[in-house]
Amino acid sequence: MGKFRMFWTLISIIVLVVEPSLQDDMMIGDLSSCGHDLKGTVWATNKRQIVIKGFHYDGKGPGTYFTAMKKGQTKIHPQGDNFVLIPHTGATDPCDVVSWGKAITGENIMLDLPVDIGDLETIGVYCHQFCANFGHIQIPKDLSALPDPATDVTVPSICTPKDHFKKPASDGLNCAEEKNLKNTKMDACDPPKTGDKTGDKSGAVQFQPNFLMSIAAAVFFGLISQYPSK
Repeated sequence: MGKFRMFWTLISIIVLVVEPSLQDDMMIGDLSSCGHDLKGTVWATNKRQIVIKGFHYDGKGPGTYFTAMKKGQTKIHPQGDNFVLIPHTGATDPCDVVSWGKAITGENIMLDLPVDIGDLETIGVYCHQFCANFGHIQIPKDLSALPDPATDVTVPSICTPKDHFKKPASDGLNCAEEKNLKNTKMDACDPPKTGDKTGDKSGAVQFQPNFLMSIAAAVFFGLISQYPSK
């Protein structure tokens, strides 16, 4: 009986671990970390809403916004109409910068998108004053499983950077010039400078239940092997 009790206990633990992955939310993946302690896991609730779980950011970017590049863009370079600013849901001014001067450590950030997520190439955090991408996630192509938003949801307005953050941070710094851009690559951060840490690659992360089940099976057989057969 002891072996069977142990078996069902192990099965219960597996269900508790696997069950969150079976929710309606779709896991998009982890934000790349190109600077300012940025990290978090992006989940899509529906085609117009995402949640960044465990969001970290040091709050030291003076012109920083949740920024999305539109579908078809090949680099992180917001200019003209090739990008969308995402309102910070719940903030006093949803179209203001992200937490200027105050660090965010491990919060879940909900963002209502002004366009369908399928119309976006990336979602991330970008400093429009210093032309720097702090990190992003590429949006996967197949999002057909995501539900449409509720019909009574108010579509957020399109935000634009505040005027005082559009000005160059210093003489000669112009975000229209390639030489001033930081971390423009889609699949990773720029090569690190001496003493910097290598940036994490972005991309969709898929849940791997087979790997988890293999570990569980190994633990189970390891436990029952300790008991002599009668």
